[in-house]
Amino acid sequence: MNTEERIVNLVIFDVDGVIFDSEPLHYRAKLEILQSYGLNETFNLKEYVGKSNKDLWTRIIKENNLNANPEELEMRQFNLILGYVKKEKIQPTNGLKKLLTELRKNNYNTAIASSSNRYYVSRVLDYFKLSRYFDYSVTGDEVKFQKPSPDIYQKVLSISGIQKDNAIAIEDSTSGVQAAFSAGIACIGYSNPTSGVQGLFLADAIIQELGQVKDYI
Repeated sequence: MNTEERIVNLVIFDVDGVIFDSEPLHYRAKLEILQSYGLNETFNLKEYVGKSNKDLWTRIIKENNLNANPEELEMRQFNLILGYVKKEKIQPTNGLKKLLTELRKNNYNTAIASSSNRYYVSRVLDYFKLSRYFDYSVTGDEVKFQKPSPDIYQKVLSISGIQKDNAIAIEDSTSGVQAAFSAGIACIGYSNPTSGVQGLFLADAIIQELGQVKDYI
């Protein structure tokens, strides 16, 4: 990544897989819901990778004739995850709080850009006591199209008043990196081992831990 001509003053974070290691929790929640409908626990969720939660549940409901609606199942999924987080005392990603503290100390603007809904994102940030570290946030229920479409990132730029050339995103998934790329925002790919095989090739840089972010801003 060429940082010589780039002045970064907005750092944008994805939530799931970046703020905390949520991917295994999402998988567990989905399986728990599927089992409650009598579907086999080995149901191949990999077929649905890359889809939004709402799209995933819409397809599963249709293919299995479930008496449910996608919004209800998505909310059930989020509530299960929030329950796991509290019960198991899940912590934010290692190095996150230190990074956020340094960004705040050095007067960087920060934002959340998540395809999950406001209800879930707000509760995650509140539980981890992270809300105060973010100046802006946009969630999937506040835009027409979720990642990999650029809508979420475009709205972050709009509400912050910061130009795309002065922003950088941190993403751990193919769809997230694609969304930032499509919005014209430089992106750091965070290689989270529990996020599955993700194509981060569109990212401007790939890191193994969040402490490395400071090398690119």
